[in-house]
Amino acid sequence: MRDFRARLDAWQRGAPMGQRSPPYNAFIGAIETIGAVEPRDRIGVRFREDGLIEVADFQDRTTYLIDLA
Repeated sequence: MRDFRARLDAWQRGAPMGQRSPPYNAFIGAIETIGAVEPRDRIGVRFREDGLIEVADFQDRTTYLIDLA
């Protein structure tokens, strides 16, 4: 994260004298949005396929088989 923030700072300063684009423009310029990861973003494909889309969809006292590989 530290390296990413350093590159973002360099990009935000703009193009240095004699260059057309800011540093890391191909990398940073392609990013559309940055946001925090929410609990629902951590629900895997298999659970979503089974209809478990929101955190509230998981029931207390229910056993779920997960693969952490």
